[in-house]
Parts: sequence; structure tokens; C-alpha cells
Amino acid sequence: MIELKQTIEKIQPVLFDLVPKRFLIVSLIEGSFRFEDIEINEEIIKKAEEIRKNLEKIYKKDISTLIIEERYSIVISIYEQCVKKDTLKDIDTTLILDKIFLNKVLGLPIFLFLAWLMFEFTFELSAPYVDWLDNSLSNVIAVWAVQGLAAVNAPEWLKSLVSEGVIGGVGFVLVFVPVLFFLYIFMGILEGSGYMSRAAFLMDRFMSFIGLSGKSFIPLIIGFGCNVPAVYATRTIENPKEKILTALMVPFMSCGARLTVFAFFVTAFFTHHKALVILSLYLIGILVAISVAFVLQRTYFKTESQNFILELPPYRLPTFRYVMLSAWTKTRAFIIDAGTFIFATAMIVWFLLNVPFGVQNKEDSLFGHLSKTIAPIFQPLGFGYWEASGALLTGFVAKEVVLSTMGNIYAGETLEKQEQKHLSFQEGIKEIGAGFVNANIEVGKIILSGFGFIGEEPKEEETNTSLLNAVRQQFTPLTAYAFLVFLLLYTPCMATIFAIKQELNSWKWMGISVAIGLTVAWILSFLVYNIGKLIL
Repeated sequence: MIELKQTIEKIQPVLFDLVPKRFLIVSLIEGSFRFEDIEINEEIIKKAEEIRKNLEKIYKKDISTLIIEERYSIVISIYEQCVKKDTLKDIDTTLILDKIFLNKVLGLPIFLFLAWLMFEFTFELSAPYVDWLDNSLSNVIAVWAVQGLAAVNAPEWLKSLVSEGVIGGVGFVLVFVPVLFFLYIFMGILEGSGYMSRAAFLMDRFMSFIGLSGKSFIPLIIGFGCNVPAVYATRTIENPKEKILTALMVPFMSCGARLTVFAFFVTAFFTHHKALVILSLYLIGILVAISVAFVLQRTYFKTESQNFILELPPYRLPTFRYVMLSAWTKTRAFIIDAGTFIFATAMIVWFLLNVPFGVQNKEDSLFGHLSKTIAPIFQPLGFGYWEASGALLTGFVAKEVVLSTMGNIYAGETLEKQEQKHLSFQEGIKEIGAGFVNANIEVGKIILSGFGFIGEEPKEEETNTSLLNAVRQQFTPLTAYAFLVFLLLYTPCMATIFAIKQELNSWKWMGISVAIGLTVAWILSFLVYNIGKLIL
């Protein structure tokens, strides 16, 4: 410090008239001095770098960490002299837990374990409600709708629209809303407990490796719920290059919309490893985002990570009201916002699947011809079927529409069954009510079996039976996983694309984001499928 002060006084003393001495010296050693209208002599910069290297060599820490620790030690010293508390029990507990959760060795494995546990509980507890919703929509509401239309002598096209377009297209997506609700419950527990702040802090050192800070991790965490607000959250990042890098990483974070499709496919092909498969997809998204940021940072941006200061709240036990209100708010937003896209797209897809009117084979429809045109692109990936291609095509609008499109394509098989079944209003209400009671009983059994009070009974998956059977005839577990990898990585929904354009104010970066997503998705799906063929 004294050596640098003497160097400045000797070479460029005017600096002390422009900037406070202590701030200037610390900023130069830290390497964070930024004033466009002030030029620093090269000898002063070299001297600051020499001092910085000596300090890092002595203390075996980077200079930013040293300065942050020193600042906090001063703050804590002043705090302890000025503030008195009757008890330090909460602080002691927080410090003890932080030694575990923020441990350099144990921190990341604990984070991954909690993520796996979250997905495991999400699928186990939501499964009974998914089955109940599926049965209510397919065997009660759909039958009521078809019976009502038949009673008023409605034309066949209207029956098809309601059964295939509305119930088949929209219903197959809404069936998986309980999965999202339970996921948001567990995320609310982690947020309310104070752990999510620790996760951001834990990732700060790792993010600095690719030229980013913990500030970038916060939008990425938000992206697991929805990519759109995650992109807008990048506006808190002051560094323009870091902001662009983070915005380009966000689309690779698996949002709740993708989870609805993941949930369906893991139910069809990975019944006994649901949580593990879902966790692997989330990790692939994170690793791809980091890899893309690393390449861009080394070749184009060459950013320097900035200091990340975050106040870590004490650990708390989140209230039941907070967790449930948070989960319900996010789930309701999904139903309202995504429901609009799903309904509109389902109507368009139904129309295209029936043009020219009266077409018997959906493959010969306008939508079928369009899907077959792009199907060869996906042939090397293992899912070059027109149905899969068409579903991915509509996925450009919104990812949850992928499942809606598949429901539209295959739902026609159930129309005859619905017309043959007769169900009174009282019988339907009774079936819905009994199904809901049974779902709650099943959840209770799952919870009790988890604590070891009762043995877990084997159960059969019955969700979307007709669609499950149709998908199982075309996909294998390997091609299904390659399909999910592509779905995870390729172009995000239209809302996210335009959010990137609006936040970065650039058509260029919007186009680059789309190009990177499509390229990476195709390459990685190709590798998954072809390497999988060699192994299996």
C-alpha cells in the first residue's frame, strides 16, 4: 500500500486530487478502478499488479476474496461493538449449517442431492393427482362433452374439435399441472428456508471460471421456473458483456413448460428412474449453458468476473402459507399464460390435421405433409417420424405445446370410445369425487411409506393410456431420451426469444441465441443417440 502510494506521488500525484487516496489504492490493487476520463500511468498499473501478485502468493487467495474478507471483518467488528443481542442462537445455528452447505467439498454434492430429492418427491407425490386428472378428463369430462354434442345433433367436425383439439390437445398438458405444483412447493421450501441464496453464493466461484459472477446465477435459477422473467432479470447485471452471456445461457435452463413433456416421457419409458432422468436433463442444460458461455468468453467477449456481494439470510423454517401461496401463484400463472398458447396452438394444429377436410389419415393432412418435409433432419437423431417432427415444429411457439400436438395427433383414437360410453351427471361427479379421495389416500400412503410406517405397494402407470401406447410404439427409451435432449436445448418459446430481443435491444443476439440453440440441440442429440446405440 505504502509503495503504491509513493509511486503515485512520484509519477502521477494529480490522481490524489481527483480520487480519494484509499479508494484509489485499493481499487488499483483490486484491478477494479474504472474511470473513463482518468488515464492511469502504465508504471502505476504495473506496480499495482506486482503488489497484487505478491499478496496472492503470500495469502494463497485471489485479491478480490482478500479484500472482501477484510471489508466484512471491519463491518462485523463495527457491528459487534454497536449492536447487542440477548441471544445468538439463530446466528450460531446459521453459522453451523453454513459450514456444511457452503463447504468447498460437500457444498456441490449436497446441492445435487437436494435437486434429486426434489424431483423424486415431486413425481412420487404428484403421480396420484396426475392419474386422477387424466381419468377425470378422459373418462368423464370428454364423455360429457361428446354426449352433449350428440344430444344436439352436432356435426362430426365439432365433435372432433372438442374431443381431439380441446380435450386431446389442451387436456394432455393440463394433466401434468400437479407435477409443476409440487415442484413449486419444494422450490418454495428451498427459497423460504434461505438455501437458494446459498446456492447462488456457492456457484459464484464456479461462475467466475467462465467470466461471470454469482449475479448471473440468479437469473439462471429463475429460468428453471420460466425463461422469460429470467431474461428480464439480467438487467440487474451492470457489465454489458456479462449480461449478454447470461441472456444466452438462460434458454438452456429447463423451464416448467419443458417439465410437462419430460414428465410424460419418463412415465412412458423410465418409470423406475424418473427423478434421475429428469435431473440428468437439468444438468445437461446447465453444462451446455456453461460450455457455451465458456467458449464465447474465451473467443469473443473476454469478460472479467466482477465481485459478487450477497447478504445471506438466516435459515428459517418457511411457513405453510408462504410455500402454498408461492406454489399456487406460479402454477396459476402457468395455467393462465401457457393455457392461452396451448389452446390457440391446439386449434391451429387440429385445423391443419383436418385439411383437406375429410382426410382420413392424418399423415396425409397439410400438417402431416409439412411435418414429413422436415422429418429427415431428425432421422440421424433417431426420431425422424412426422409426428415427432410436427410436435417439435409447434414447440417453437411454446414447449408445452409439444405434448398438446401429440395429443391432437393421437387423440382421434379415443373418440369412438367416448361416443360409445354413457355417463350421467351424477355418475360423473361421483367418479371425480371418488378419484380425488383415492388420490389423497395414495399420497398419504406414499408419505407414510417414505417414513417407513407402511410398505410401498407396487403401482401401475395409467396416465394418458392411449397416448402412452401410441408413443411407445414409435419411440424406444434411447430415442425418447435423445428427443428430450433436443427438446431441452433447441430454440426456446417465442416469448423468450422476443424477451432476449427486448432486453438486449438487438436482433443480432436474438438470432445468435436461436442459431446456437438449434445447432447445439442437433449435435448433442446426435451424440446421445449414436453413442447410445454403440453402448446398448
